[in-house]
Amino acid sequence: MAKYFLFETESIPTASNEIREYALASFKEDRNIIEAASEFTTRIFNDFKFVSGFSDITTPIDVIFKEKKGVCQDFAQFAISALRSIGIPTRYVSGYIQTHPAAGEEKLFGADASHAWFSIYIPNFGWADFDPTNNKIPGIQYIILGYGRDYLDISPLKGVVQSSGNSYLSVRVNVEALD
Repeated sequence: MAKYFLFETESIPTASNEIREYALASFKEDRNIIEAASEFTTRIFNDFKFVSGFSDITTPIDVIFKEKKGVCQDFAQFAISALRSIGIPTRYVSGYIQTHPAAGEEKLFGADASHAWFSIYIPNFGWADFDPTNNKIPGIQYIILGYGRDYLDISPLKGVVQSSGNSYLSVRVNVEALD
């Protein structure tokens, strides 16, 4: 099943040599895969800037890499492309992350947005998740909707509206821990 997550898709084509070299900088022979993937995640966090509105689901990975900016979906798909190019099965994870308000402020309802990160397959271990947007290994504050080869496999909202008039979709999500 892990082999399924090695191949290119429409959204994540085969990585360029530059992207492959970017990944290889983290994966040295003397480093275990968890350390390498963690360092790779940190490099994306430090090298790329979160810029809402810069991209959409059709923005090519090469553009995200060249401009070094995008959103969580872009960072996840970039990482997937890079890691697959060096032979690591990598899947797209779609879900939510619980956010916390600044000290002394109330949490706003609906402030939690959909989120994306990636997961690598490690032989004799299983899947391990990494969040390059926040430079974290996902924990209990992460809610997984599903896994796919790319965003298009597991987008949080998908459907068709047939209507004679205009329509507008508004979605609010609130994530909170329950006792």
